[in-house]
Amino acid sequence: MDPAVFHAEHLHDWLRPVVIYRCVGKYPEADLRTWLLSADSDQVTSVFVGASSGQKAVHTDLSQAQALREEIRSDLLLGGVCITERHTRGDDEHLRMLAKQSRGCTFFISQVVYDVDATKSMLSDYFYTCADRRLSPRPVILTLSVCGSMKTLSFLQWLGVDVPRWLENTLRRVADPLAESYDQCVANAHDLITHLLPTARHAVRVQCRERVDPEG
Repeated sequence: MDPAVFHAEHLHDWLRPVVIYRCVGKYPEADLRTWLLSADSDQVTSVFVGASSGQKAVHTDLSQAQALREEIRSDLLLGGVCITERHTRGDDEHLRMLAKQSRGCTFFISQVVYDVDATKSMLSDYFYTCADRRLSPRPVILTLSVCGSMKTLSFLQWLGVDVPRWLENTLRRVADPLAESYDQCVANAHDLITHLLPTARHAVRVQCRERVDPEG
């Protein structure tokens, strides 16, 4: 179900702020315009996400959606995603973050993090490029998630998350993969918090998910 529809139909009594992801390529511009005009900026923050692959049909691309929000609802807080694995492949995810920042993104949420060293490199490149350009870095929320089954491990890999081979081997053989992955998530969180540049720590938050559900 579309996140905005789920929020409207099932969470209308929920009075706390929510973050609604919009995979903008799925929607014609008119549909996005209607939703943007109706969204309550006191309660709703949105994260715009582009197409997951070049083969998917796109009605509205990411830059168009960001420009539309800037035009008609600049008061609606907008976030973007950052993906460590893209930085590993191309060393340019920090430039994508800066481009999104220039188009109105006020924070970033990462894809699930298992490759800690690559994540630190991405954040370092982003932080220092901001410093070189005399820009203020935006807050980055790092997402950590446990993995309690081989089905969930396969789902993470399908999402493109780089799970280190040593950890994959352990999760496939250990009696309690949930406990093992939880311990690793805690260790990763401590590693990230300890080794992030002191001047950048104020801009980074770590969120932990209890699980990634391949069914939903």
